[in-house]
Amino acid sequence: MRKRDANYTQAGIVELDKAFFGAPTEGGKCGYGTDKTKVLVGLSLNQMGHPLFLKMEVVPNIKGETLTDFAKKRIQPGSTKTVGRKII
Repeated sequence: MRKRDANYTQAGIVELDKAFFGAPTEGGKCGYGTDKTKVLVGLSLNQMGHPLFLKMEVVPNIKGETLTDFAKKRIQPGSTKTVGRKII
């Protein structure tokens, strides 16, 4: 299933976001500076804004270059991409 899913790309309207998974570290940082597992998420939507497909990938950091690489691999050219409600 993992190999099959790796071949699929998202199209149309795709929302991109980040997520952090894991238990908090005592006295650790929140958000971008956390030592939790960092995950990029791509959610494709239909024209009415209803969810269709979800892609998630564990990444080493949440930087612009990482987001760009994720989008190039997972989203078809010509799709509308949004990050934090901004169209990119």
